[in-house]
Amino acid sequence: MAKLLPVLLLAVFLTFVIARFTSKPLKTAAAEEPIQKTESKKYWMVMLRSDINRQQDPGTTSQLRDAHISAVRNLVKEGKLIVASPFTENEELQDVIIVECKDSLEVVDLIQQDSAVAAGWLKAEIRPCWPARSMYFK
Repeated sequence: MAKLLPVLLLAVFLTFVIARFTSKPLKTAAAEEPIQKTESKKYWMVMLRSDINRQQDPGTTSQLRDAHISAVRNLVKEGKLIVASPFTENEELQDVIIVECKDSLEVVDLIQQDSAVAAGWLKAEIRPCWPARSMYFK
């Protein structure tokens, strides 16, 4: 009988443990918080690179830079500009611009209105992008 007491106590203990942990359904973080659908919209990313043969005099360079800034401001006025950012640490990649346009032809037309691009001072590389909707994007 003394040998059966530890076995009996172990059986009671295991029954209690099993009943305690299987009586409630497990809740996971995924079950508590519904997964939110991520929305995205098509935008156009324009990477402006400096031309290798950039050999204008300082006056022309200043005029082209001012014309470029004016073109970016026009994108703001037209409601097309989402993001514009210059790069200071990369000699080749000068700016990145994200615009909202219906197609690539509209983007090309807008970018060609920039005198710095039209003069060949900057070269434009255009790519579609789909950033996730957030407080920064419409």
